[in-house]
Amino acid sequence: MFRPKYPDTVQPEYTELCNVHIRLLASILIILYLFGATLVLIGCVIYKTILIPFPLILIALYIAVLVADKYEQPFLYLPFLVIQTLLLLSGGAILVYLVVTICRSNEYFAGETDELSKDEIKSRANDWRAMLGILIACLVVSEIFGIYIWNIVRRARRYMIKEVTSGKVERNAKSIGYNFNEVMTEEGKF
Repeated sequence: MFRPKYPDTVQPEYTELCNVHIRLLASILIILYLFGATLVLIGCVIYKTILIPFPLILIALYIAVLVADKYEQPFLYLPFLVIQTLLLLSGGAILVYLVVTICRSNEYFAGETDELSKDEIKSRANDWRAMLGILIACLVVSEIFGIYIWNIVRRARRYMIKEVTSGKVERNAKSIGYNFNEVMTEEGKF
C-alpha cells in the first residue's frame, strides 16, 4: 500500500488475486476492515451502547497492520493475527452451538406450550430453524472470509520477515541497479 524503500520481490508465492502483491492486498483488505470498524464505532456512539471499546480495539489492530506495512515492522502484524485467531475460534464455537440448537426438538423452540397446538409448535419451530439457518450461513461466510484475511496478513508477515527484514529486497534492488535516492529525486519526493 505504502511505497516501500525498495521494490517488493514479485514471485508467485508473494502474489494473490490478479497478481497483486501480498503486502498491497493485506493493506487494502485491512483498510476495508478499518472502514467497517469505523462504521460500527459510529453506530455504537449514536446508540450509546457499552460496546464502544470493541470497535476501538479493532481499529487499533487494523492501524497496527497498516503501520507494520509502512515501517516494515513484522512484529506489528502479531496483535491482529492473535485477536483474529481468537475471533475465528469463538465464531467456530458459536457455529457449533447454533448447529446443535437447530437440531433440538420442536418443543424447545415453542416456549410455553400449554396453549399451542402441535401444528403451531411445529410452525414456530420451523420459523426459528429458518432464522438459525440464515444465521449459520452468514456465520460460515464470515468465518471463511476471516480465515482468508488472516491468511493474507500471515503471508504478508512471513514475506516481511523472509524478504524485507532479512535484507534480501535491498540486495535484490542493488543487484539490478535500483537506486532509491535517484528514483525519489526524479519523482520529486525529496
